[in-house]
Amino acid sequence: MNRHSLTFLIFAVFGLLPAPPAALAHAHLERAAPAAGSTVASAPNEVVLWFTSNIEPAFSTIEVRTMSGVAMQASKAAADPK
Repeated sequence: MNRHSLTFLIFAVFGLLPAPPAALAHAHLERAAPAAGSTVASAPNEVVLWFTSNIEPAFSTIEVRTMSGVAMQASKAAADPK
């Protein structure tokens, strides 16, 4: 078997192998209530966020600020198991 045939055979074998599945490692914000970046007339009782996949609450944060940029004091966030 000559060198060109061997090279062709190697590429043909690798071409038949299935590609690994894509890894989507990060959840992205899908929607929020109130809407992300919006301004509301009064402080909401709750902020609800929907993500494209499950998140790890221990590594996730949210910050709500007043119109003047002061961070609001809030209770601990919780992930809905649904």
